[in-house]
Amino acid sequence: MPAYLSMYMVFTHRRIKASFIMNAYKQIIDAGFNFLGEYYRSDDEYDDHEPAYRVTTLESIADWNQANLEDRLRQGFPKINYRTDGIDADKYKQILFQREGYSEVRGIWWDYSKHSSFCLVVPEDDVLFYSNGNIHYIHDKIAPFTALAKQLWESGMVDAVHTELECDDPPYGVYEIFNGKDIWLRPFAVLPESVYAKFPADYFVGADISKLTNNGIYLEQLNDRKRVKYLKETVILASEPLQGFTPDDVRQWLHGNDTEHGLATALAKVYNQTGWLGHDLDEFEEPELFQARAVFNEWWTLCKELYKKVTSILRDENNIGKANHDLSCGRMRDILMPFMDRNGYHDGAGWWIPKNEMKG
Repeated sequence: MPAYLSMYMVFTHRRIKASFIMNAYKQIIDAGFNFLGEYYRSDDEYDDHEPAYRVTTLESIADWNQANLEDRLRQGFPKINYRTDGIDADKYKQILFQREGYSEVRGIWWDYSKHSSFCLVVPEDDVLFYSNGNIHYIHDKIAPFTALAKQLWESGMVDAVHTELECDDPPYGVYEIFNGKDIWLRPFAVLPESVYAKFPADYFVGADISKLTNNGIYLEQLNDRKRVKYLKETVILASEPLQGFTPDDVRQWLHGNDTEHGLATALAKVYNQTGWLGHDLDEFEEPELFQARAVFNEWWTLCKELYKKVTSILRDENNIGKANHDLSCGRMRDILMPFMDRNGYHDGAGWWIPKNEMKG
């Protein structure tokens, strides 16, 4: 499975009316993204394959998803833990679009207590390339998505549009965005003027900013140096974190350093190693891919072992009333944050970094 660029179209639930989902689909189709069918995934998420789809009608998918959305609205949008329950737990059907020059364009519905999002995903290789550690967007390939974002805003259909890449961590949601805390520009966003005004004055330095009708602000960052916001918070690893070591080497080291700080140190290194190897999987082809995947799985198994040790510590603290850690939020990184922070590690936008190594 390739890495994807994701474009989120945000809708507050006041917009949910009859034919709401069909109207959203029609706007996307009118923008030049042709309907192909219902998407379904391979059993092996790492298999390279042509986007698979079932031949069906646009109306049948829209009717199914509209009924599901309205049903979840009546229930008050019960919380779903996608990590434990699976990506299909919300019962929405994914849709596959087709546009010349793109290997895949797929649409996915997500809903939360106060808003829903329709997410278009496109393989990163279709729209950007990396050079010298920088991200370079292909303007002609990004342009149809920026045009769609502006069209959706100016039609009054969306409350915001934002974009992110596969490995952006953490992925910022509506709470962070609408409270002026954080947002990715990967490489653009559309915000209400009232939301844009909540961000610090220097937050969008380097971005191209223009006004839209209906009190909208369009932001674009095509010359992307990893992240728009404060660069001192971003870490780009220069080399493989645990090159030359095996998972058993780490287990042996931890046996002799059986302290909370030792556990945090091991977890930071293993988490970073797993992330590094996971990012590299797309660089391999068979038969090398088979071996690379096996190495990744060994490190991922160890990462889960260490994660289980940490959650056991945090759960014990909850049980004795020492703390009130949220162990149900679903994201491994969010659950680990208080443990890693108190043991001297900083979230370097996707990597655990010792605080004494951070500059600025």
